[in-house]
Amino acid sequence: EMININAGGKVLSLPTTENSYHEESLGAVARLVVETKSGSVLNIPLGSWCMWRGEKYVVYTAPEVVKQSTLEYSYTITLYSEAQRLSMTKFKFIIDTPRDVRLKFSLSGTPRFFLEQIIRCLGDGWSIGSCLEAPAQALSFSHEDCLAALSRVAEAFKTEWHISGRVLHLGKVNGRKEEALPLSYGKGNGLLPGLSVQQDGDHIPAGRVYVIGGARNIDP
Repeated sequence: EMININAGGKVLSLPTTENSYHEESLGAVARLVVETKSGSVLNIPLGSWCMWRGEKYVVYTAPEVVKQSTLEYSYTITLYSEAQRLSMTKFKFIIDTPRDVRLKFSLSGTPRFFLEQIIRCLGDGWSIGSCLEAPAQALSFSHEDCLAALSRVAEAFKTEWHISGRVLHLGKVNGRKEEALPLSYGKGNGLLPGLSVQQDGDHIPAGRVYVIGGARNIDP
């Protein structure tokens, strides 16, 4: 499979190896790890990007390169979703103008209020998606980035967060039932081919467990 990376004004069409993967989970920044081989040195500066499943992924760290020979170079390129911008942006309370800010402060508000403050720090192009409704809470911040602030807000309201593109979501995620994969138990029907059941040696499963207490308390 090929992947197109926009690098320094040029589009590089790179073959991917079987070790390439995409990683995405709740409460984390999605990343795309591309392993490729090239017959020459590649110029992939910071800020290079690609589109993956409709979302933009950006190179924020220099690719790892191993020179196998003068005719073969192995590259590991890690690209992060735009959510990575939150970890690179200070969470600050803007008083009146962008120059009049506080990095150490306390705020009291609803979940949406805190998301609005994070959006103000990120600037244009960012917006709020789904957001749970809950009573206001008071939180204190001190020289934190927007990603850490978002995690703390989610923890305070006992919920989850995820980011799609440049849209922030705060609330429990039930999953996409319409995209669920049909799985069945049995060899060849599970997540891995060859899934099977084996006996645990000579151990017989417990049918009934008896708990016997004592007359003396356990020493503290």
